[in-house]
Amino acid sequence: MSSAHLQIKSAPDPPINVKVMSCHGNSANIVWEEGNNNGAEIVGYTLQFNTSDYPDMWYDYDEQFDRNARAATLQLYPWGSYSFRVKSRNSLGSSKPSPATSRTCTTPPDRPDRNPSNVRTRTDKKKTLIIEWTPMSRLYFHGPNFRYQVKWRSKGTFIWGSILVTDPNQGHTEVETNDVYTVYELQLRYWKASEEWKNKKKEVEIILGEDLQSHGPQIKVALSDLPAYTTLRAQVAVMNSHYTGPFSDELDFFTQEGVPSSVRDLRLQARGVAYVLLKWKPPQQPNGLITGYDIAYQPVSGVQLGQARPLLPHINDPSVLGARITGLRPGHRYRFIVWARTKKGRGEFAFIDVMTAKGQPPHPPRVQVSELRNSSVNITWMSDQATRDMKYQVEYRQPGRADWHNTEYVYDKSWLMLDRADVPVSDLEIRLVASNRLGDTATSRTIAVAKIVQQESSHKQKRTPNTNKGSSATSWHWSTSLISPGLGVATSLLLTNLVFRR
Repeated sequence: MSSAHLQIKSAPDPPINVKVMSCHGNSANIVWEEGNNNGAEIVGYTLQFNTSDYPDMWYDYDEQFDRNARAATLQLYPWGSYSFRVKSRNSLGSSKPSPATSRTCTTPPDRPDRNPSNVRTRTDKKKTLIIEWTPMSRLYFHGPNFRYQVKWRSKGTFIWGSILVTDPNQGHTEVETNDVYTVYELQLRYWKASEEWKNKKKEVEIILGEDLQSHGPQIKVALSDLPAYTTLRAQVAVMNSHYTGPFSDELDFFTQEGVPSSVRDLRLQARGVAYVLLKWKPPQQPNGLITGYDIAYQPVSGVQLGQARPLLPHINDPSVLGARITGLRPGHRYRFIVWARTKKGRGEFAFIDVMTAKGQPPHPPRVQVSELRNSSVNITWMSDQATRDMKYQVEYRQPGRADWHNTEYVYDKSWLMLDRADVPVSDLEIRLVASNRLGDTATSRTIAVAKIVQQESSHKQKRTPNTNKGSSATSWHWSTSLISPGLGVATSLLLTNLVFRR
């Protein structure tokens, strides 16, 4: 009688027993316990917080925590009363949030540490100076009686006017003025020459001063900080402090390629005893055609950084957005630095500090083809490490091909039968990949399995029901030979494997 076991995997349950252990100043120490992983291993945790002012608005804490974390110290904004909750993640998604902590942390007030952003003026209302800004979030108030102090002055004077705006959600104020300025300004606007960017114009004001005749019949200006590798469309208009004249005809021009900005969202996807898996997103501003990525590393000892050394090979495929870096030392800390490249060179760098897990990486298994039949190939292996902590996968391919096919993982045994009906090609190359629970891998030597034709005599054919009597017949035998020793690196689809050279 046979039986089957069906396991349905899903996103994990929320963490349990989430508590505030202590609050001190602007810090809070949070602890939790792992919930049910629902068949897929937990890979990390996200902490969230809210304030008593807006209890339904939850913020993700900037730092992500790995699967082994059960406690975290959070740095909070001043002048707030905070509650906390935790979400867990596995390969199938994120859990629902845990219940909010019953205990809250209250931080002391402090002075603001930043100013409003996007401060600007409007001149579309006669005899009125309209000053606008983006109101600041409640998290940045840092204390009671939060307000804005708005100051302005006429160009060329030293006396400031001032007004207090007491509503923290207000983002503008108006000032009456009877001044008529004699200083002229040129306004130039430009945008990408495409329908998509038609309404995304950027304006640049160019102050010429009162003596316009000193510029001669033509006014020439140089523009900086233009987007690289972009077709732009520009217009010019003359303006004063209240009105802008009509714009000129459109002028198209193209900027040269530059170096890119830094890659985005550089993160640790996985780590083991001797490897890390890094992933990232392309630069927000490529400033040209991305040709690939470079990676370097620095050993980290305490607060000391070692010499930065490049990792090879360089990534020359811009669609590759990750790298599995192997050959690292167990329990060591490294800094990995990533650059994007265009033809103009490297751009800004991004970096991440990672510590490898403690333990021993897998050893390359000793594999052999111990039995060969016309219908199957029997692969057996030996390992110095405990089988219960390891899983094995047979990889095979046709000679001359680059891509490997693979079987399902094998646990708790040291053999596998490869059915020839599932592998229709005559000749094969076979190797075995050993993996530990953290994802470290080691690869065996590669063995060639060849199909050899042998002619049989007629009296042997009589015992074979599918052959004709009195004629010679063809039988098939399989021979094996060693191709190469194992490399100790298992390839991953869409990822570049970089071997760490000590």
